[in-house]
Amino acid sequence: MKTTNRRNLFILVFALLVVMLGFGMVIPVFPFLIDKLGASGSALGILVATRQIQDGQTITADGGTGTVELK
Repeated sequence: MKTTNRRNLFILVFALLVVMLGFGMVIPVFPFLIDKLGASGSALGILVATRQIQDGQTITADGGTGTVELK
C-alpha cells in the first residue's frame, strides 16, 4: 500500500474513532437531558433512531454496504 493511501486510511479511521467515542459518550447522558428539558422518552427514541436512519441512508447512497475496498 502506498504511503499516501496508508496516511489517508489512518486519518479516516481516526476520524471515525473520534465520532464513535463522542456518540458513545453522549448516549448515556441523553436520558438526563431529556428529563431536564421536560421531554418524553419518545423524544430520546426519536433522537437515537434519527442517527440510525441517517446511517442507513449513507450506506444506501454509497451504493452498497458502506465498506471500503482496499486494493
